[in-house]
Amino acid sequence: MKSGTFNFWIDPTTHPDAFEPGIRCRWAVFEIEGERCVICSDGPSLAATLRMGSPEQAHLFRVSFSPSMDRRHMVTIGWKKGRLKVFLDAKPIADVALPAG
Repeated sequence: MKSGTFNFWIDPTTHPDAFEPGIRCRWAVFEIEGERCVICSDGPSLAATLRMGSPEQAHLFRVSFSPSMDRRHMVTIGWKKGRLKVFLDAKPIADVALPAG
């Protein structure tokens, strides 16, 4: 598997209530080795799903997440040697194994 990195911003000006209970928001969609990965907030959590909507769907991570919504936050997702790491404003928030295959 090739390594890679994907960055995106969580911007309160576009979705100020995104991390409130009962609110879902799609923040980013990107590919890992040709597989679609979707990043969403679901209330006060941030989650990633690989192959969303397919029978082979895989949940990569779900982390508690309640960022200060008075500024933008940079999210960096990197993958290498079968692992996926997630950083919020350069601080690690998740480190998980990618599903085989």
